[in-house]
Amino acid sequence: MKYIGIDTGKRSSTVAFSSENGSPVREYENSPKGIHKIISALSSDAVCVMEATDNLFIRFLNLGELRHL
Repeated sequence: MKYIGIDTGKRSSTVAFSSENGSPVREYENSPKGIHKIISALSSDAVCVMEATDNLFIRFLNLGELRHL
């Protein structure tokens, strides 16, 4: 199982991916393309944690449900 932390900001989201070799951190722009890149980088066994404070949370949630994450 992989654990993913997502911190959404006004212009970009910072994503920390857990792995056996550490936790690489990447930044993605908050655009439909950037959000799709994040969602497509998640494996089906990923557990995602993020704060539910803005409209981006709803976008991530909806796209994740479409991919059955």
